[in-house]
Amino acid sequence: MRRLTIGLIGLLLLVGTGRAQVLPSSSPLPASFEEGRVHLHPVTRAGDTLRLNLDTGGRTYFYRKTVERLGWPVRDTTISGRSRSVTKYPRLRRPGVFAGPAIGVPLVHERRPIDRRLHREADGLLGTRWFAGRVWRINYVAEDLHLLDSVPEAIPESRHTITMGFPTDSAGDRRTHFPSIEATISGTTRPFLLDTGATLLLSKKGRTELGGAGVRAASYVVESVFERWRREHPDWKVVEGGSVYGGGSPMIRVPTVTIGGHSVGPVWFVQRPDGAFHGKMAQLMDQPVDGALGGSLFQYFELTLDYPNARVHLRRPAGPDSADGVEGRR
Repeated sequence: MRRLTIGLIGLLLLVGTGRAQVLPSSSPLPASFEEGRVHLHPVTRAGDTLRLNLDTGGRTYFYRKTVERLGWPVRDTTISGRSRSVTKYPRLRRPGVFAGPAIGVPLVHERRPIDRRLHREADGLLGTRWFAGRVWRINYVAEDLHLLDSVPEAIPESRHTITMGFPTDSAGDRRTHFPSIEATISGTTRPFLLDTGATLLLSKKGRTELGGAGVRAASYVVESVFERWRREHPDWKVVEGGSVYGGGSPMIRVPTVTIGGHSVGPVWFVQRPDGAFHGKMAQLMDQPVDGALGGSLFQYFELTLDYPNARVHLRRPAGPDSADGVEGRR
Protein backbone atom coordinates (compact mmCIF):
# COMPACT_ATOMS: atom_id res chain seq x y z
CA MET A 1 0.00 0.00 0.00
CA ARG A 2 1.31 3.37 -0.96
CA ARG A 3 0.39 6.26 1.36
CA LEU A 4 0.25 9.69 -0.15
CA THR A 5 1.78 12.82 1.29
CA ILE A 6 1.95 15.09 -1.72
CA GLY A 7 1.52 18.75 -0.73
CA LEU A 8 -0.79 21.43 -2.09
CA ILE A 9 -0.54 21.89 -5.82
CA GLY A 10 -1.42 24.44 -8.44
CA LEU A 11 -1.51 22.33 -11.58
CA LEU A 12 -1.19 23.38 -15.20
CA LEU A 13 -3.57 21.51 -17.45
CA LEU A 14 -2.50 21.50 -21.09
CA VAL A 15 -5.26 21.71 -23.66
CA GLY A 16 -5.39 20.89 -27.32
CA THR A 17 -4.51 24.47 -28.32
CA GLY A 18 -1.25 24.25 -26.40
CA ARG A 19 -2.27 27.01 -23.99
CA ALA A 20 -2.05 26.29 -20.27
CA GLN A 21 -4.93 26.71 -17.85
CA VAL A 22 -4.25 27.28 -14.15
CA LEU A 23 -6.49 25.20 -11.92
CA PRO A 24 -7.47 25.98 -8.33
CA SER A 25 -5.27 24.66 -5.55
CA SER A 26 -6.19 21.25 -4.24
CA SER A 27 -5.89 19.44 -0.95
CA PRO A 28 -4.13 16.06 -0.89
CA LEU A 29 -6.03 13.27 0.81
CA PRO A 30 -4.52 10.24 2.56
CA ALA A 31 -5.17 7.42 0.12
CA SER A 32 -3.85 4.12 -1.16
CA PHE A 33 -4.07 2.52 -4.59
CA GLU A 34 -4.19 -1.26 -4.75
CA GLU A 35 -4.51 -2.98 -8.13
CA GLY A 36 -6.40 0.03 -9.53
CA ARG A 37 -8.74 0.37 -6.53
CA VAL A 38 -8.70 3.56 -4.46
CA HIS A 39 -9.06 3.72 -0.67
CA LEU A 40 -9.31 6.79 1.56
CA HIS A 41 -7.79 6.71 5.06
CA PRO A 42 -9.31 9.55 7.12
CA VAL A 43 -8.46 9.80 10.82
CA THR A 44 -11.23 10.35 13.36
CA ARG A 45 -10.86 12.78 16.25
CA ALA A 46 -10.58 9.73 18.49
CA GLY A 47 -7.47 8.69 16.55
CA ASP A 48 -8.93 5.79 14.56
CA THR A 49 -7.75 5.47 10.95
CA LEU A 50 -10.49 4.30 8.59
CA ARG A 51 -10.14 2.39 5.34
CA LEU A 52 -12.90 3.35 2.89
CA ASN A 53 -13.22 2.22 -0.73
CA LEU A 54 -14.07 5.04 -3.16
CA ASP A 55 -17.01 4.08 -5.38
CA THR A 56 -18.48 6.58 -7.85
CA GLY A 57 -20.99 3.91 -8.84
CA GLY A 58 -22.23 2.77 -5.45
CA ARG A 59 -23.88 3.67 -2.15
CA THR A 60 -22.22 5.11 0.94
CA TYR A 61 -22.13 2.83 3.97
CA PHE A 62 -20.09 1.65 6.92
CA TYR A 63 -19.92 -1.97 7.98
CA ARG A 64 -21.84 -2.75 11.15
CA LYS A 65 -18.78 -4.23 12.86
CA THR A 66 -16.93 -0.95 12.31
CA VAL A 67 -19.85 1.07 13.64
CA GLU A 68 -20.15 -1.13 16.72
CA ARG A 69 -16.39 -1.26 17.33
CA LEU A 70 -16.07 2.52 17.26
CA GLY A 71 -19.31 3.16 19.16
CA TRP A 72 -21.10 5.23 16.52
CA PRO A 73 -24.86 5.81 16.95
CA VAL A 74 -27.28 3.68 14.91
CA ARG A 75 -30.96 4.34 14.23
CA ASP A 76 -33.56 2.57 12.12
CA THR A 77 -35.47 4.46 9.45
CA THR A 78 -37.36 3.94 6.19
CA ILE A 79 -35.64 4.80 2.91
CA SER A 80 -37.52 4.34 -0.38
CA GLY A 81 -40.02 2.09 1.38
CA ARG A 82 -37.33 -0.13 2.94
CA SER A 83 -36.35 -0.40 6.57
CA ARG A 84 -32.69 0.56 6.88
CA SER A 85 -30.18 1.20 9.64
CA VAL A 86 -28.18 4.42 9.37
CA THR A 87 -25.41 6.08 11.33
CA LYS A 88 -23.68 9.46 11.42
CA TYR A 89 -20.42 10.42 9.78
CA PRO A 90 -17.66 10.41 12.40
CA ARG A 91 -15.94 13.61 13.43
CA LEU A 92 -12.57 13.77 11.73
CA ARG A 93 -9.35 15.58 12.41
CA ARG A 94 -9.83 16.98 8.92
CA PRO A 95 -13.57 17.75 8.84
CA GLY A 96 -13.87 18.80 5.19
CA VAL A 97 -13.71 15.19 4.03
CA PHE A 98 -17.30 14.63 5.23
CA ALA A 99 -18.65 18.10 4.45
CA GLY A 100 -20.04 17.72 0.93
CA PRO A 101 -23.21 19.57 -0.11
CA ALA A 102 -25.08 16.36 -1.03
CA ILE A 103 -23.34 13.94 1.28
CA GLY A 104 -26.47 12.28 2.70
CA VAL A 105 -26.70 9.79 5.56
CA PRO A 106 -24.45 6.70 5.56
CA LEU A 107 -26.10 3.31 5.78
CA VAL A 108 -25.06 0.53 8.14
CA HIS A 109 -24.21 -2.53 6.07
CA GLU A 110 -23.91 -6.15 7.16
CA ARG A 111 -20.64 -7.68 5.95
CA ARG A 112 -21.39 -10.64 3.70
CA PRO A 113 -18.92 -13.39 2.74
CA ILE A 114 -18.37 -11.69 -0.65
CA ASP A 115 -17.56 -8.41 1.16
CA ARG A 116 -14.88 -10.14 3.19
CA ARG A 117 -13.26 -11.29 -0.05
CA LEU A 118 -13.68 -8.08 -2.05
CA HIS A 119 -13.03 -5.49 0.64
CA ARG A 120 -11.03 -7.40 3.23
CA GLU A 121 -10.06 -4.85 5.90
CA ALA A 122 -12.29 -2.03 4.60
CA ASP A 123 -14.52 -0.21 7.04
CA GLY A 124 -17.01 0.79 4.36
CA LEU A 125 -17.53 2.51 1.01
CA LEU A 126 -17.89 6.17 0.03
CA GLY A 127 -20.33 6.39 -2.87
CA THR A 128 -22.19 8.69 -5.21
CA ARG A 129 -23.50 11.25 -2.74
CA TRP A 130 -20.10 11.64 -1.11
CA PHE A 131 -18.59 12.59 -4.48
CA ALA A 132 -21.51 14.82 -5.53
CA GLY A 133 -21.17 18.60 -5.55
CA ARG A 134 -17.38 18.65 -5.36
CA VAL A 135 -14.34 18.31 -7.65
CA TRP A 136 -11.86 15.45 -7.38
CA ARG A 137 -8.57 14.62 -9.04
CA ILE A 138 -7.63 10.93 -9.08
CA ASN A 139 -4.23 10.21 -10.62
CA TYR A 140 -4.01 6.47 -11.14
CA VAL A 141 -0.47 6.66 -12.56
CA ALA A 142 1.11 8.76 -9.79
CA GLU A 143 -1.29 7.20 -7.25
CA ASP A 144 -2.55 10.35 -5.60
CA LEU A 145 -5.96 11.75 -4.70
CA HIS A 146 -6.92 15.42 -4.33
CA LEU A 147 -10.04 17.36 -3.41
CA LEU A 148 -10.06 20.69 -5.25
CA ASP A 149 -10.67 23.70 -3.05
CA SER A 150 -13.07 25.34 -5.52
CA VAL A 151 -14.95 24.59 -8.73
CA PRO A 152 -12.38 24.75 -11.56
CA GLU A 153 -14.01 26.99 -14.14
CA ALA A 154 -10.62 26.97 -15.89
CA ILE A 155 -10.96 23.33 -16.98
CA PRO A 156 -11.33 23.74 -20.74
CA GLU A 157 -13.96 22.24 -22.97
CA SER A 158 -11.60 20.24 -25.13
CA ARG A 159 -11.48 16.87 -26.80
CA HIS A 160 -10.12 15.48 -23.53
CA THR A 161 -13.12 16.74 -21.52
CA ILE A 162 -16.28 14.65 -21.65
CA THR A 163 -19.74 15.02 -20.16
CA MET A 164 -21.11 13.14 -17.17
CA GLY A 165 -24.83 12.43 -17.54
CA PHE A 166 -27.15 12.55 -14.51
CA PRO A 167 -30.93 11.97 -14.24
CA THR A 168 -32.85 15.16 -13.43
CA ASP A 169 -36.38 16.05 -12.39
CA SER A 170 -38.73 18.58 -14.01
CA ALA A 171 -36.93 21.41 -12.19
CA GLY A 172 -33.54 20.32 -13.51
CA ASP A 173 -32.31 19.05 -10.15
CA ARG A 174 -30.37 15.78 -10.11
CA ARG A 175 -32.38 12.83 -8.88
CA THR A 176 -29.28 10.69 -8.28
CA HIS A 177 -25.53 11.09 -8.65
CA PHE A 178 -24.71 7.98 -10.71
CA PRO A 179 -22.68 9.37 -13.66
CA SER A 180 -22.84 8.05 -17.21
CA ILE A 181 -19.99 8.60 -19.68
CA GLU A 182 -19.35 7.41 -23.22
CA ALA A 183 -16.49 5.39 -24.69
CA THR A 184 -15.86 3.92 -28.11
CA ILE A 185 -14.91 0.27 -28.60
CA SER A 186 -14.63 -1.46 -31.95
CA GLY A 187 -16.08 1.57 -33.74
CA THR A 188 -19.23 1.80 -31.59
CA THR A 189 -19.79 4.49 -28.95
CA ARG A 190 -21.63 3.22 -25.90
CA PRO A 191 -22.78 4.68 -22.57
CA PHE A 192 -21.26 3.28 -19.37
CA LEU A 193 -21.45 3.94 -15.66
CA LEU A 194 -18.35 5.75 -14.35
CA ASP A 195 -17.49 3.32 -11.59
CA THR A 196 -14.26 3.70 -9.62
CA GLY A 197 -15.48 0.93 -7.33
CA ALA A 198 -15.85 -1.74 -10.04
CA THR A 199 -14.05 -4.76 -8.64
CA LEU A 200 -13.07 -8.15 -10.00
CA LEU A 201 -12.65 -11.28 -7.90
CA LEU A 202 -10.71 -13.74 -10.00
CA SER A 203 -11.44 -17.44 -9.94
CA LYS A 204 -8.58 -19.92 -9.66
CA LYS A 205 -8.59 -20.17 -13.45
CA GLY A 206 -8.58 -16.39 -13.77
CA ARG A 207 -5.58 -16.06 -11.48
CA THR A 208 -3.74 -18.69 -13.47
CA GLU A 209 -4.44 -16.86 -16.75
CA LEU A 210 -3.82 -13.29 -15.56
CA GLY A 211 -1.43 -13.72 -12.66
CA GLY A 212 -1.10 -11.24 -9.84
CA ALA A 213 -3.66 -10.34 -7.22
CA GLY A 214 -6.99 -12.13 -7.04
CA VAL A 215 -8.89 -8.90 -6.24
CA ARG A 216 -8.40 -5.96 -8.59
CA ALA A 217 -10.15 -3.10 -10.34
CA ALA A 218 -12.39 -4.06 -13.23
CA SER A 219 -14.74 -2.85 -15.93
CA TYR A 220 -18.06 -4.54 -16.78
CA VAL A 221 -20.01 -5.10 -19.98
CA VAL A 222 -23.45 -6.62 -20.50
CA GLU A 223 -23.70 -10.14 -21.90
CA SER A 224 -25.24 -9.12 -25.24
CA VAL A 225 -22.35 -6.77 -26.03
CA PHE A 226 -19.79 -9.24 -24.67
CA GLU A 227 -21.06 -11.94 -27.03
CA ARG A 228 -21.03 -9.53 -29.98
CA TRP A 229 -17.40 -8.69 -29.27
CA ARG A 230 -16.59 -12.40 -29.04
CA ARG A 231 -18.23 -13.10 -32.42
CA GLU A 232 -16.76 -10.12 -34.23
CA HIS A 233 -13.27 -10.36 -32.73
CA PRO A 234 -12.22 -13.99 -32.31
CA ASP A 235 -8.65 -12.77 -31.73
CA TRP A 236 -9.64 -10.98 -28.50
CA LYS A 237 -8.60 -13.14 -25.57
CA VAL A 238 -11.47 -14.59 -23.52
CA VAL A 239 -11.00 -16.30 -20.16
CA GLU A 240 -13.99 -18.55 -19.52
CA GLY A 241 -14.96 -18.58 -15.86
CA GLY A 242 -12.26 -16.04 -15.08
CA SER A 243 -14.43 -14.25 -12.50
CA VAL A 244 -16.38 -15.73 -9.61
CA TYR A 245 -19.45 -13.60 -10.47
CA GLY A 246 -22.53 -15.56 -11.48
CA GLY A 247 -20.87 -18.87 -10.77
CA GLY A 248 -17.99 -18.11 -13.12
CA SER A 249 -18.42 -15.18 -15.51
CA PRO A 250 -16.10 -14.92 -18.52
CA MET A 251 -13.71 -12.02 -19.11
CA ILE A 252 -12.55 -10.42 -22.34
CA ARG A 253 -9.37 -8.45 -23.09
CA VAL A 254 -10.29 -5.43 -25.24
CA PRO A 255 -7.17 -4.15 -27.07
CA THR A 256 -8.20 -0.49 -27.30
CA VAL A 257 -10.78 1.80 -25.70
CA THR A 258 -11.18 5.36 -26.97
CA ILE A 259 -12.39 7.92 -24.44
CA GLY A 260 -11.90 11.66 -24.13
CA GLY A 261 -9.70 11.84 -27.21
CA HIS A 262 -7.34 9.12 -25.92
CA SER A 263 -7.01 5.54 -27.16
CA VAL A 264 -5.65 3.20 -24.50
CA GLY A 265 -5.47 -0.46 -23.74
CA PRO A 266 -5.64 -3.28 -23.18
CA VAL A 267 -8.65 -3.21 -20.84
CA TRP A 268 -10.22 -6.25 -19.20
CA PHE A 269 -14.03 -6.43 -19.05
CA VAL A 270 -16.11 -8.88 -17.00
CA GLN A 271 -19.39 -10.15 -18.45
CA ARG A 272 -22.50 -9.18 -16.48
CA PRO A 273 -26.18 -9.98 -17.19
CA ASP A 274 -28.01 -7.43 -19.36
CA GLY A 275 -30.53 -6.94 -16.56
CA ALA A 276 -27.81 -5.80 -14.16
CA PHE A 277 -27.50 -2.54 -16.13
CA HIS A 278 -30.55 -2.35 -18.42
CA GLY A 279 -32.95 -3.00 -15.52
CA LYS A 280 -32.76 -1.49 -12.03
CA MET A 281 -29.52 0.39 -12.72
CA ALA A 282 -31.15 2.21 -15.63
CA GLN A 283 -33.73 3.68 -13.23
CA LEU A 284 -30.91 5.37 -11.30
CA MET A 285 -29.23 6.89 -14.34
CA ASP A 286 -29.99 9.31 -17.16
CA GLN A 287 -30.02 6.43 -19.68
CA PRO A 288 -29.55 2.66 -19.85
CA VAL A 289 -25.85 1.82 -19.90
CA ASP A 290 -24.01 -1.18 -21.34
CA GLY A 291 -21.75 -1.72 -18.35
CA ALA A 292 -19.31 0.15 -16.15
CA LEU A 293 -15.85 1.64 -16.69
CA GLY A 294 -13.51 1.23 -13.73
CA GLY A 295 -9.88 1.00 -12.77
CA SER A 296 -8.93 -1.49 -15.49
CA LEU A 297 -9.43 1.47 -17.86
CA PHE A 298 -8.65 4.40 -15.55
CA GLN A 299 -5.23 2.93 -14.68
CA TYR A 300 -3.93 4.89 -17.68
CA PHE A 301 -5.27 8.28 -16.58
CA GLU A 302 -5.46 11.20 -14.25
CA LEU A 303 -9.16 11.98 -13.89
CA THR A 304 -10.57 15.34 -12.83
CA LEU A 305 -14.18 14.67 -11.82
CA ASP A 306 -16.07 17.97 -11.85
CA TYR A 307 -19.49 17.12 -10.42
CA PRO A 308 -20.89 20.69 -10.30
CA ASN A 309 -20.27 21.15 -14.03
CA ALA A 310 -20.95 17.48 -14.93
CA ARG A 311 -17.68 16.87 -16.76
CA VAL A 312 -14.55 14.74 -16.61
CA HIS A 313 -11.13 15.74 -17.88
CA LEU A 314 -8.83 12.84 -18.78
CA ARG A 315 -5.08 13.39 -18.88
CA ARG A 316 -2.32 10.91 -19.72
CA PRO A 317 0.42 11.51 -17.12
CA ALA A 318 3.99 10.68 -18.02
CA GLY A 319 5.10 7.46 -16.45
CA PRO A 320 6.02 3.83 -17.09
CA ASP A 321 2.41 2.87 -17.78
CA SER A 322 1.47 5.91 -19.86
CA ALA A 323 2.07 4.57 -23.38
CA ASP A 324 -0.93 3.33 -25.34
CA GLY A 325 -1.02 -0.42 -25.64
CA VAL A 326 1.04 -1.12 -22.53
CA GLU A 327 -0.51 -3.67 -20.16
CA GLY A 328 0.25 -1.51 -17.13
CA ARG A 329 -1.30 -2.26 -13.75
CA ARG A 330 -4.11 -4.75 -14.16
